[in-house]
Amino acid sequence: MQVVQTSLKHPGTGRVAAVVPLVDFVTPVAVAAGRYVLVVASEKQTVPFGTKTARAWIDAGASYICVWGPDSEAVEETFDYAAFLPEYGEPLPFTLMTTSHNEKTPKDALWFAFYNAVPPDDLDDELNAVVIVVDSDSLAAACTAWVTENPK
Repeated sequence: MQVVQTSLKHPGTGRVAAVVPLVDFVTPVAVAAGRYVLVVASEKQTVPFGTKTARAWIDAGASYICVWGPDSEAVEETFDYAAFLPEYGEPLPFTLMTTSHNEKTPKDALWFAFYNAVPPDDLDDELNAVVIVVDSDSLAAACTAWVTENPK
């Protein structure tokens, strides 16, 4: 597991963030803050995201999941299954929130993650960090620009 620095700060919400380019989404990341909002962004038609991998991301701290791209609904369902299937770990002590944004732009998904992704009532953490994982340089650049320049 890789620990990433949340060196970006969103001016509109004050949340800290990291944009992490990954070739694949197999290795989860953690942040010093502990629990965080995870945004998975991919332009690929199929994202190889297995249930075991999704559970590893949850165990690493991903506690609210927003997925963008053509395969976002399938990736969201994978996280849903990872949250409750007993073969992947103990039941979560909180409700895992997941959303998919396949009909929206990456900017819309980011706006949702920063402004609407709040912890469920049964999660005591604040979720002040957002980790955005992308699988292309163009998405990394677009997401970084949005986080640093978007006040509203």
